[in-house]
Amino acid sequence: EGNDPVLEFTLNRNDARRLVTAQEIAAKISSERSNPQEAPVTPQEYSMEVLTLAANSAKGQWQLTADAAFLSKNVDESGIDVRGNLSGELNVDSNQALTGKIIAALEDLRWLAAFVPEFSNIEGALNGQANISGSISAPAVTGILTLENAAVSFDRLGISVNDISAEIKSLDSVSIQIVGSAGSDSGTIQYQGQLLDALTEARVLSAQVTGSNFQLINIPDLQLEVSPALTLSANSEQVELNGSLHVPLFNLSLEELPEYAT
Repeated sequence: EGNDPVLEFTLNRNDARRLVTAQEIAAKISSERSNPQEAPVTPQEYSMEVLTLAANSAKGQWQLTADAAFLSKNVDESGIDVRGNLSGELNVDSNQALTGKIIAALEDLRWLAAFVPEFSNIEGALNGQANISGSISAPAVTGILTLENAAVSFDRLGISVNDISAEIKSLDSVSIQIVGSAGSDSGTIQYQGQLLDALTEARVLSAQVTGSNFQLINIPDLQLEVSPALTLSANSEQVELNGSLHVPLFNLSLEELPEYAT
């Protein structure tokens, strides 16, 4: 029987009150400022240039292949055409042994705006390759996935996150590592972590998040920045969160505090 999650980190009473109040006020202000009569955003159209799926079987062996490529012309009337490619192959022999790979290359991530309209000014490229081995009963995946030169704006919160980078890497069948960083108009944040035995019940996660004056809210009535120094450890039995979360900036400019924030 697993233990209750353990959450231990330093958050003084004033900082905690600021975070809760900021979240409630930001949600209320965003809701009040939303205009239901506003013209809907027209989704960007994407056309599939290539889509092939194939499967072959002979003498107890299977070979599966897939290729896909999509194109979006003149994204956001910028004159830029966005292309993406995804390909994969997988071989299964008569002993159920696996060999294969998946390759992804997305030149531009602005297509995500069609699925998350709350985001805007999306930039970045996502590239990666995964190698598949092992067997059907015990598959092993290694590879690397890289996010580069990414940025996004959260319009309702009035913030832009830029210089986003992330690298997810697995060099063996045991561990997955992630490292990355991001910047806001006033500060930065860094994160790293490791997941061990991801495909078993013995999986263990460890992660660290640090930063300084990272902007979470920047609307006319409210500005909020945080400086985290947090460590997360988790397994199938418990979750532990340790460290500190400082709130260096909390500016609230309301003539009268609403009832929902008291």
